[in-house]
Amino acid sequence: MTEYARPKNPYLVPVIIFCVLTFVFSFVIFLPVLLQLDMMDWGYAISFVSFFMAIAFLVTAIIIFGFYRRADKIFLSKNILVQWKYEKYLWSEFTKKEYIADKKEKKFLFLTILVFIIIISTIFILINREVWKFFLIVFSALTIVTATLSFLVPALKKRSYLKTFPQAFISLNGVYLTGEFHIWDYLTARMEKAFVDEENMLVKINYSYSTSYQKAYKEIRIPIPDGRLDEAFKAVEKLKVKRKIKKIK
Repeated sequence: MTEYARPKNPYLVPVIIFCVLTFVFSFVIFLPVLLQLDMMDWGYAISFVSFFMAIAFLVTAIIIFGFYRRADKIFLSKNILVQWKYEKYLWSEFTKKEYIADKKEKKFLFLTILVFIIIISTIFILINREVWKFFLIVFSALTIVTATLSFLVPALKKRSYLKTFPQAFISLNGVYLTGEFHIWDYLTARMEKAFVDEENMLVKINYSYSTSYQKAYKEIRIPIPDGRLDEAFKAVEKLKVKRKIKKIK
């Protein structure tokens, strides 16, 4: 019988931390009274700041708890469509392909940001030539940081993939793929499409979610183990029906 390891919910620790912080600052609200501090001196200020900090941490805890519950729903038996464990050779091959694809994506992103930095820095220097040294230092630092992240992120992802137990859960609520949670069952997130890439033996799922400034898109590439192609097609069809997404021709 195939063994599966139930992944730890990554949102549990943040929920606990923010709940503790909420409790601490809620207590600090009444601390000036308990210590009989001069309310006109520091008392009101401490209570006022603590009140808003407690509210902020409480709201954050509630939001993260929502993610915690939705991440847990991925592993409910009624929601699971497929549950795959990968052989070492298959996962190693998939990780190498993902690493190459990630490097290409991050390289393109870096070059785009680099062009943007050059244009902006040129405009600033032309407007005020006296501070060109300052802008040169700032934009050079931004370039170095961006370049480092562009090459470091794919390497860290590859390392995480190789260290984590290789398995995948495709659920009606989201996907777990070896250390990564993808959830589309919340607020503005929505699954856009799902299909089977037979040539590369992958299940590809695209979903969207809103950020503070625009709508973002994410593609999940899930390798199909040997002999599990029929399961992949059935899972994709169920996703299309349940999530009401368009069929991909």
